[in-house]
Amino acid sequence: METSENNAQFDERLRRCRDVLWRRFVDSEHLTIYDWPEYRTRRPPTAEEIRRCIPNVAGWATGMEDCAINGGVYLAALVEGQSLDFDLEDHIHRIYSGLRLLCTVSDRKGFLARGVRPEDGKSHYVNSSVDQYTHCLDGLWRYRRSDVCTEEHCGQIASIVADMCRRVEQDGFSLLTETGRESIFGDIGAFVPDRACRLLQLYRVGHAVTGEEHWLEVYWDKVNENGRARLADFTGGWDLSGWSVYALFQNQVALRDLYELEDDTEVKEIYRQGLRRAARLIAPVIGQYKDHDPQQMAIECDFDWRGALRDFVADNPGLDPSDPTQHEHLAKFIEKYWLVRQAALLHEGKTSRQPLEAAVAVLLSDDEELIRQVSRDMLRLLSIYSYETLRASHSLCVAEYFHYLTVRQGVVER
Repeated sequence: METSENNAQFDERLRRCRDVLWRRFVDSEHLTIYDWPEYRTRRPPTAEEIRRCIPNVAGWATGMEDCAINGGVYLAALVEGQSLDFDLEDHIHRIYSGLRLLCTVSDRKGFLARGVRPEDGKSHYVNSSVDQYTHCLDGLWRYRRSDVCTEEHCGQIASIVADMCRRVEQDGFSLLTETGRESIFGDIGAFVPDRACRLLQLYRVGHAVTGEEHWLEVYWDKVNENGRARLADFTGGWDLSGWSVYALFQNQVALRDLYELEDDTEVKEIYRQGLRRAARLIAPVIGQYKDHDPQQMAIECDFDWRGALRDFVADNPGLDPSDPTQHEHLAKFIEKYWLVRQAALLHEGKTSRQPLEAAVAVLLSDDEELIRQVSRDMLRLLSIYSYETLRASHSLCVAEYFHYLTVRQGVVER
């Protein structure tokens, strides 16, 4: 990748990745990034269905369930590219606009919507989640400290993050639904390996963007809580087989923010070791790209979530889609829904999304030896995928981030 010819190839593939993402997944009106390219044309939920939490409180299977994740990842990616002299300022401002919409659309201040119905730019499901906040905060923070963040946007970000910090504090350091009920995946304060750093990220970033000392005090209270149990999770006890790749990727994003913001030498080193440990745990996943098969990606998928839901409700009488405590039943619906389209999407998840997330997780660490060890596979990752055939926007968001980080960490010389 060091010759001018290969540099031109790198630039062309990066341009193609970006073009596919904006053309197929970014809503031109609201500038949010939907999960599937059919978000407008194949059975989108109505405003009434969303109000009634159909098919479920999180909007899983509708294509608008992870717009905050996608926007956060992509904003961080674009800011990284801008810092490397790629001309992305207009793209950054547009994606920030979409992410800000998700942060402010709710009447419940501090609630982060997963996505909005593209037809009205307002209707949204009542359940958010830890992962939505993790990536959104990372994107906002990285944009806030960049050279292209406007004064107006700096003020908006400070207000948004302050609202999040207050909301989580008022709700007992948990993420409740928009209606104030227990939520699915809202345990941001849990003492478990795939949650331990998320609450810390919120309040460390909160202090950084607002300057409010109270958020720094809350951060240190949560660092020291329960004998610093949250910090202990970063230095031992992690088993990759027990946690999903995307959870480890999200942890790495949060840890990177904490590492860059921390002034305390001892705690900063703990975050650094956490980044390295996670990178070494997740690095073997990169090799899954070798099983990528373009023919699998060409198989058509059925996106009839309403039909699948009708069958599922018939098999589960008494199911209340609006009740987040029934999420185990709703998860079974998702499994059934995915079964009808697993050939392409599950193949993409294993051979595209997961290897790319793992590669970014490695590049977000400062483990130069590990980066050298996997650099050959990373170079292969830059050329193996046909971006036009990928079905999920998240894969493309992470792929673009990966391109920029390979330059940052010296895997590619430009």
